[in-house]
Amino acid sequence: MQQECPTRGVLLLVTYAAVAAVLLAGLPHGLASIDPSVTHVHASPQDNDVSSNCPNACTCRHKDQGAVEAVCSRQVLKVVPFNLDPRVTSLDLSFNKIDSLDDNAWSGLCNNSCSLKSLNLHQNQLLELGFHSFHSLRTLEILDISDNHLNDINLNGFDGLEALVSLNLSGNQLEGLKHEWFQDLTNLTVLDLSRNRIHELNNVVFWSLHKLVHLRADRNWITSVGLLSLKGLDSLRTLNISHNQIATIQSGTLRPTLEVLDISYNPIRSLQLVFKHTHKLRRLYASHLRALSRLTKESFEGLDALEELLMTNCRSLETVDPGSLQSLGSLRKLDIRFNNFTTLPAGLFLPLVQVQRIQLHGNPWFCDCRLHWLLLWLDHVPAHLLSPSATLCAKPLRLSGHTVLDAVDNHMTCTNATVVRHTNQAHYRLGSSALLYCDVEGSPEPSITWVTPSFVLRSF
Repeated sequence: MQQECPTRGVLLLVTYAAVAAVLLAGLPHGLASIDPSVTHVHASPQDNDVSSNCPNACTCRHKDQGAVEAVCSRQVLKVVPFNLDPRVTSLDLSFNKIDSLDDNAWSGLCNNSCSLKSLNLHQNQLLELGFHSFHSLRTLEILDISDNHLNDINLNGFDGLEALVSLNLSGNQLEGLKHEWFQDLTNLTVLDLSRNRIHELNNVVFWSLHKLVHLRADRNWITSVGLLSLKGLDSLRTLNISHNQIATIQSGTLRPTLEVLDISYNPIRSLQLVFKHTHKLRRLYASHLRALSRLTKESFEGLDALEELLMTNCRSLETVDPGSLQSLGSLRKLDIRFNNFTTLPAGLFLPLVQVQRIQLHGNPWFCDCRLHWLLLWLDHVPAHLLSPSATLCAKPLRLSGHTVLDAVDNHMTCTNATVVRHTNQAHYRLGSSALLYCDVEGSPEPSITWVTPSFVLRSF
């Protein structure tokens, strides 16, 4: 008996500490850490007060400056909880089964005296937003309705949300946009419309969003972008319209305030004057443009401030006209990997006076004297060619697999084109055949172009 008492005492102490730890684990964050030797734990009156006003399906805790956060996530809720603490500023209802909302949905929420600023409805089962769905939540600044099943929004669905700064509608089934949805959202700075089924960006649809800074409309089914579709977006700095079916962007569509633009994964056929007014654009992502075949002098006109150009995996892109990069004097990073380029016109990179990094690999380079200028240019600038060992010749066959720089440096002798002899003057009867000759030498073999008196060009 005398040996059992100490043992029972130890067991009782351990059991009491374990139970205390389990009970206190569910209390609001901010309590002092548990010491097994302590037999009395005191919760602050403030935390007890929050818990008493917290629905059973939610966890409530204090944030900074007396604000309260209510987390009701993953509770299989079908309706908005009632009687939340009126001090709640952040409400997380994500991963539930709420399938409808109207203004009455919030009637029991802290007795209509909320100061709610953030509302998360991510991944519920909402099919539509009715009349005045959030009308009573006038202090709301952040609204996340992403990954629901929304296919319709009442024209007055967002009425009353003048304080809203961020709206996330991504991952729904919206097929079109209405100007009326946004007419009260005059303070909105972030709008995410990605991963819907939107077919068109209508003219003046964003007219009211003068403070919008970031717009995502990527991963939709957009085929048409109206000339005035971005009208009113006077503060827009980032725009993502990648992963759509856009074939044409009209000159003047893009806002002059843009700094970052992503148009990748679209069947865009031409970039002629698309960027004419985007003088502040710093980063352009234009990869996987499967229908783009040629770059011209007007393709990048207006991109005076561009610092980074990513144009990879455009498998039809095979031609770059001389002077195509003349507007890119501020460029620092150029990435044109995995296109269909075989050569580049001499001096193409001369305007890139600030470029630091260039990537060229993944193209089927034809290694002849037409690329010899690249070797000389790299010798006189601080620019760094990334992955030179992966920048390989595809043709001629004797140089296939050689690096481009080594091939043009060590395996060829390049000479300028020289006219050896040519027809200077000849007389033929009108209507008869005429024979003109022009012998030229050079490596690679020069091409010959004849300009007729009527300025018709014929190449040989």
